[in-house]
Amino acid sequence: MPSWIDFHTHILDSPALAVASLESQKAHVVRWLVNSIDLENYASFVQRSTDYPEAIVGLGWHPENVILLSEEKAPSVLKKYVPKLKSAPYLGETGLDFLYGKTDAQRALQKKVFARFIEWSLEHDKLIQVHTRHAKQEALDMLSDWRAEKVILHWFNGNKKQQELIIRNKWVCTVGPTILNSPHVDKFIDAQPLELLGLETDSPIPYDSVPSTPAYVARVASRVAEIKNVSIKDVAHAQQGIFSRFFPHLSLNSHAGK
Repeated sequence: MPSWIDFHTHILDSPALAVASLESQKAHVVRWLVNSIDLENYASFVQRSTDYPEAIVGLGWHPENVILLSEEKAPSVLKKYVPKLKSAPYLGETGLDFLYGKTDAQRALQKKVFARFIEWSLEHDKLIQVHTRHAKQEALDMLSDWRAEKVILHWFNGNKKQQELIIRNKWVCTVGPTILNSPHVDKFIDAQPLELLGLETDSPIPYDSVPSTPAYVARVASRVAEIKNVSIKDVAHAQQGIFSRFFPHLSLNSHAGK
């Protein structure tokens, strides 16, 4: 049975975490990349992850959370991130969200924070997980301007020009359970190189009105194999290659150490 990675989740938020972990094990999902949304959330996730060795916790500031603060307070919060950069395995969730960031001032603040996270990802040679809701082109432009390297574009489906840029830069796009019944994404998945296509769940968000878990990755993998007309082993090999690229010093086996 192939081993899988959930490249984008918030599952440590789940009140049914123990059950989710068991389901994950049964589905052979051996690693979770758990994204935090602010400093308090990061600290909570790090603490909870001690009981779940499959969890790798990212240091993030979600763009929805960024605009909860004033522009004046943002610099002092960013300073609090700095001491944590060295120990954090990766950065995320960060990015832009123009659905919630509606005003020019809110969007400018999101861009300011996102730019700092991109800068940190380059300075510390760390993966950055990027949120792009209603701001795909703006986020891609910023990543290009900064010449970002280790990038995961979370739950991403772009146009042909955007996809060409992503492929040139060897950035990874992730897809989740919505592809199981959303054929409009099939063309993007088919055109995306397998080695640049990650699987995720964004769990515990609901899917078909039921809270999702990292176990859903196995179903997403089967659909990707069907769309791309490749074997499930090919999909698994690509996922393991993505993990090794971003975390060369970590074992895929969570029980072998963080």
